[in-house]
Amino acid sequence: MWKVTWKGMVAHTGRLLATAIAILIGVAFVAGAFVLTDTVDAAFSRAVDAGAAKIDVQVRTMTKFSGSADFYSQREPIPQELEAQVARVDGVAKAEGYVLGYAQLVGKDGKAITPSGPPTLGLSATSVDKYVAGRAPKDIGEMAIDEVTAKRNGFAVGDQVKVLFQGPSQTFTVSGLTDAANNLGATVSTFDLKTAQLALNRRNVFDEINVNARQGVSASELASRITRVVPKDVEVITSAAAADQASQSWKPFLSVLNTLLLVFAGVALLVGVIIISNTFSILVAQRTRELGLLRALGASRAQIRSSVLGEAVVVALVSSAVGLAVGVGVAIGLLAFMKALGIDIPTTTPVFLPRTAIAGMVAGVGATAFSAVLPVRRATRISPMAALAEGIVDRVGSVKLRTGIAVVAVVLGSALLAIGAFGDVPYALVYVLVGSVLAIVGVVVLTPLFARPVALVIGAPFAKWFGEPATLGRQNAMRNPRRMAASATALMIGLALVGFFTILSESFKASARSTIDDKMRADLVLMPKSAMGGGFSPELANRLEVTPEVGKVLELRTGQVGLAGRAQSIGASDTRDIMSFIEVDKETEASIKALTDQGVLVGKDLALQQGWKVGDSVTLTFARTGEKSLPIQGLTGQIGQGQIPFLITLVNYEANFSQSLDNSVYLAKADGVTATQLRKAVDEVAGTYPSVAVRNPKELQQEIDKQINQMLAMFSALLILSIIIALVGILNTLNLSIVERTRELGLLRAVGMKRGQVAAMIEWESVITAVLGAVLGTALAIVFGIVVTAAIADQGMTQLSIPYPMIAIYVVVGAVVGVVAAVIPAWRAARQPILEAVSHE
Repeated sequence: MWKVTWKGMVAHTGRLLATAIAILIGVAFVAGAFVLTDTVDAAFSRAVDAGAAKIDVQVRTMTKFSGSADFYSQREPIPQELEAQVARVDGVAKAEGYVLGYAQLVGKDGKAITPSGPPTLGLSATSVDKYVAGRAPKDIGEMAIDEVTAKRNGFAVGDQVKVLFQGPSQTFTVSGLTDAANNLGATVSTFDLKTAQLALNRRNVFDEINVNARQGVSASELASRITRVVPKDVEVITSAAAADQASQSWKPFLSVLNTLLLVFAGVALLVGVIIISNTFSILVAQRTRELGLLRALGASRAQIRSSVLGEAVVVALVSSAVGLAVGVGVAIGLLAFMKALGIDIPTTTPVFLPRTAIAGMVAGVGATAFSAVLPVRRATRISPMAALAEGIVDRVGSVKLRTGIAVVAVVLGSALLAIGAFGDVPYALVYVLVGSVLAIVGVVVLTPLFARPVALVIGAPFAKWFGEPATLGRQNAMRNPRRMAASATALMIGLALVGFFTILSESFKASARSTIDDKMRADLVLMPKSAMGGGFSPELANRLEVTPEVGKVLELRTGQVGLAGRAQSIGASDTRDIMSFIEVDKETEASIKALTDQGVLVGKDLALQQGWKVGDSVTLTFARTGEKSLPIQGLTGQIGQGQIPFLITLVNYEANFSQSLDNSVYLAKADGVTATQLRKAVDEVAGTYPSVAVRNPKELQQEIDKQINQMLAMFSALLILSIIIALVGILNTLNLSIVERTRELGLLRAVGMKRGQVAAMIEWESVITAVLGAVLGTALAIVFGIVVTAAIADQGMTQLSIPYPMIAIYVVVGAVVGVVAAVIPAWRAARQPILEAVSHE
């Protein structure tokens, strides 16, 4: 039986090619996701391990909560005198304290050097630093720069470089270049200890103390000895354990990246399953007589099943193996794509773990076997005599069962979507996510039911304008609605996702524009140019307050606090002036007016999730002052461009945070001052802070649009993927259907149809199928866009924006996909000799 299987595969290699391509694409994205994240993980781990190898023990304060996104305030500093205390511990060879913080270099063009993602660090020099040129800084006017940053920006030993701190900026002479092997893409500026403590606001404190053990003393033993002599809030940890903890800081980023890529892979595999199932349904139908003959000659149902499934598994094994190799290329390409977008991720040689191979092979072979089971099962349930007579009829019971399940899925999914979008429930997006999955599955299964009437409508203008070939193409598409629906589903799913992300991004832009136009009353906004800048000194706001052209100034600050051990964002402002710059709803306005220096305002969504109400108390953990119980004095909606869960006064903020830095400053012009006069005066003052951007409302909107477009560019790959898979699916279906309809095509040629007309008929069949997928996909995109924007309305998504011109372009793209996919099948159909086609069995 296996010989028969092998010979059948060799004889029909072309028919299985599209199936192999579908599997290959899905496996390539699965492998690419794991290779990319494993490679980045290895690069980070190698850098951290290399740094940890230089020391044995680290001494630092304990964190009071986990998951902080604020790089500069995760831990409180430790007293400087603790260094001498640690140095006296038996077994310590050397104890060396150091400080770190925000320090941003200014390039030779006068612009702040801003990496995309990694921070801009300032450090105090230590004895373990390596220099590739020059020497370590020795006095207050010297600094060292990491080698990579120096090369990228044309700095050399002896150059004068301006450095921005959270306080006043300063100019230094470059004394040396440090080894950048362990920097993970960050810019690193190194100063002598006294300079670093002054510039980084670390007077008389250290961020950590690095300790080396004497020979014969283990790191764990030394850590145990030091623990006995330091305060209880000080953590003593081996460098190996510290490296393990540090690895957890980038795990969430890698998890998000991995999930995003696996979503791409899941889309590819889902559509691949549909293509594979469609392919084997057609192949089994075309081989019904052959399979019936084998049954008549004595082959059992089990042998038939194992033969066809074996064919599927062999195809899956080969294509999955190729997909694993392609996945490495996908990972390398994605890294290059992210770098082109300005996200420079440190990498090393691509890492291909056994887990990647196992996951890829299981995904490819599993998807193929699952897809082939149902067609094979249907074929083996037909009696040999009926199969020889070509009497294949779908079982009505099976169709009714699938339809019933699909209807339940659509109804339940729609209900969950409605609850998530319009119900006042916590975790609304969870309802939307589950409802979306159920709705998509139901629509995919139900598509054959409405594929025929939709194709009738879509094809009507083509039949009217382009005559008989288009009419026959429409009839061919409608003849087998299940096959047409399966072919269209590939494009439907891809365009549904792409259209949804497009609607979501346009709605974000429209919401931001509405907030800026309708609610923002500021004339200018100041903000850091770098998201990793950690804010800027309140000194700038103080200087602007005494600038004659400036009428009012509003400072906004953010920080990290702990809630039940996990980090949450908290904002602070002078609540007396918020309404002068930002329009809020009446409930939020009343809450802001009620806020005192002892209380806190809580976002409505978080309060709903936690079951809090006004008058309750919430316990927040501050890195500096520990746990504080604050009364909830009001609930807030959106303030500014987003929603921060907690809001306190500036006085309360300064009492609980070591560093008081502004994240943004809102300005209003004085009476009688024009916008031009205000901008000139503010630019003059802010010009001494190159890390600060000055934006008017229009420029702020352009900045937001730019950021959203950059994110959307990453999803453009999904459109390309959906187009490729749709091409494969439609091409495969047409090719197989042409083989199935060889005699029919020959008869059409025999009664006078020309080759061009045959080709045109196939083209129109393909176009109608593709447009069907595009129409259904864009319809789903619009529905999901409406639902999701409604679900997150309280988080700043106040406007729904559907880009109808772009939606129309997606439908046109679908038609183009149909034309392209039909080129080869149409050429094959037109080139068939008439007599051979008419006599085809």
